[in-house]
Amino acid sequence: MLIGGQVPGNGVGGQAKISGDGTRMTAGELNLDTGKVEANIYHIDAFQWQPLGSFGASCDAESSGGWNISGDGSTVVGLAWEPGCQAPAPDVRLALPLGMSPDGRNIVGRARTKNGDQAFILRLGPSEDQCPADLNHDGVVDAVDLTMLLTAWGTPDADLDGDGITDATDLVILLAAWGDCP
Repeated sequence: MLIGGQVPGNGVGGQAKISGDGTRMTAGELNLDTGKVEANIYHIDAFQWQPLGSFGASCDAESSGGWNISGDGSTVVGLAWEPGCQAPAPDVRLALPLGMSPDGRNIVGRARTKNGDQAFILRLGPSEDQCPADLNHDGVVDAVDLTMLLTAWGTPDADLDGDGITDATDLVILLAAWGDCP
């Protein structure tokens, strides 16, 4: 199924990435009002583009670009432009985000500094999960999370206590956290 969007190249950057829950992706889409490609989130289940807009000037055919999306689809990283095709930053320019943690709080990539290119880690908040039993990251521990835990039984995929296996202890943790996350 074709959904539109702009492929990187010919003056357009960014990458198409899909959220861990499979409901959203980030990519560029042409803004018909400006004639420039901008970062967007595509809602897969609704077949709909959500423009994120331009955050500065334009460079070539692009005004912003999405490079990655968090596992739950709530955070997008990318870039914006200053006049002269310069990415904004005084001494350190986060040139290329290359990866993101599933919770969207840690971003890694390449930065440009006065001493040359270097790797960076950008931490947007505490990396520990404030509601680890919320396995699908929807803000509530419920039957969906219970189903995910039971499906992962015997594997490390829903290990809540850090022992490397999903088992009865993890089930107790999930049931104790039942309801809205703090």
